[in-house]
Amino acid sequence: MYGDHLVSRDKADVFVGTYTSGISNAAGSTDVAKVRAAAAKLDKPLNAYPNGNGAKFDDKFQNTRTFPTVIQWQAGKQVTVFPAEARAAGIALTNTPRK
Repeated sequence: MYGDHLVSRDKADVFVGTYTSGISNAAGSTDVAKVRAAAAKLDKPLNAYPNGNGAKFDDKFQNTRTFPTVIQWQAGKQVTVFPAEARAAGIALTNTPRK
């Protein structure tokens, strides 16, 4: 399910490593100028990464293909409820009033 890979810190580290190593691999180096140039060329569509994000940096190096998500605990699991594009089939935002 979407987001399952982020439940443990080790798996989150693997995801971040995959994202950043893709840029440094494209640069062929860890030299700052080469990594910056590779990042400027990066063009990944939405849903290219496990968290639903893509990657396309603007002139200020802000990723224009990333978005916040809202996750709720439902039936003992963390599920993404927003945005709709990141939600798994059958999942909906649940209003859980406090008692």
